[in-house]
Amino acid sequence: MKPVIEILATGDEVVSGDVADTNAAFVSKKLAVLGFQVTRHQAVPDDRELIAEALHLISKRSDICICSGGLGPTDDDLTTEVVAHLAGVKTVKNEEAITRMRARAAKRGVMFSETSVRSAWVPETAEICQNEAGSAPAYSLKLGRCTFFFLPGVPVEFYFFVEKYFLPWMNAHSPEGNSEGSSATRQLKTLGLPEAALSDRFKDFSTLYPALKVGYRAHGPEVWFKLTAEAATRMAALALIEPGLNEARRRLEDVLWGADEEELSEVVHELLLKRRILLVTAESCSGGKIAQALTSYAGSSGHFRGGVVCYSNELKTSLLGVSPECLATFGAVSSECAKAMAEGALARLGGELAVSVTGLAGPTGESPGHPIGQVFVGLASAAGTLVLERRFTGNRGRVQNAATLTALEMIRRFVLKLPDLHRT
Repeated sequence: MKPVIEILATGDEVVSGDVADTNAAFVSKKLAVLGFQVTRHQAVPDDRELIAEALHLISKRSDICICSGGLGPTDDDLTTEVVAHLAGVKTVKNEEAITRMRARAAKRGVMFSETSVRSAWVPETAEICQNEAGSAPAYSLKLGRCTFFFLPGVPVEFYFFVEKYFLPWMNAHSPEGNSEGSSATRQLKTLGLPEAALSDRFKDFSTLYPALKVGYRAHGPEVWFKLTAEAATRMAALALIEPGLNEARRRLEDVLWGADEEELSEVVHELLLKRRILLVTAESCSGGKIAQALTSYAGSSGHFRGGVVCYSNELKTSLLGVSPECLATFGAVSSECAKAMAEGALARLGGELAVSVTGLAGPTGESPGHPIGQVFVGLASAAGTLVLERRFTGNRGRVQNAATLTALEMIRRFVLKLPDLHRT
């Protein structure tokens, strides 16, 4: 049988909803790539009895558990104390962890607090993994039938330990090559068709590929198409997927931008670098998110010249040269303004390509003919200017993210000389 895997988060802030458990989503996706499926996600508050109860139940019903949180130095960090009690062992001070904490504090130029030493105490029989991304070490040990991995709850530290410690362990204990069976998932990422329209292209897919499970996920303006298969090994499952994946690529060719773990911003970043195209941005309602997305990658100075975030009409005029007549006649939320912003950025900021965004991210500002979510995206080059209008739904952040992704896809299509989004 496949291993039964659970994820447990501890912390009042998680249970109350003050902090979203992004750690669970992160490790679940990583495990899916390896062919493993998580059975349960749960969270418990900072309470000794509830933590102990959860660990005890998991130790009887699961084979592997990733537990996050409760390893810090404060009084509400209770995980290690509870684990040691359940394991029937004492806690010991890990001197290497303390040495690392002192060195890290010195490097950052901050005073080392002796309170931090509390997070270096671990169950005596645990296997330790030192923390290169923070303070508290991670550790693993077995309770009942289950191998537990106890990781810090801070996302950057949790991700570090998952990548360096947990996933290599899972790879070593993968069902690859045995008869227990494994699953594999591949996904194609599209932008330009709504979920229902995209699914219409696959009405016969289950008949043609009965061994494959088809799934869809709407992700803002994107739709991700997923294929999953099960077989004796993960390699065999991937081989089952391949013919269906190739056929799906053919059917989605006009809207497909990437696959699996690829990010659209990174795809565009690599394209601009490879083609040596200098980009400038002029953003209003997107608030600089296009610039932020592209400059989050090393080497972005090789293609990103700079940008302007101009909310007010005065700055649209003084920085980008949008005429007062244009703003008075058509308004800031208009195709004409988006066009003028893109062309102004190209002329005043330099570069070979300029993208602009103007619209209503909400939740206020709606007027007749201009609903919340209306966005105009402009793209200007020496060949001319294209403006695309879109109506997005959701809160302010969702509208901004959707506008950003649409702008990135317009750039990608322009660089690759693909049909623009009007024609998809």
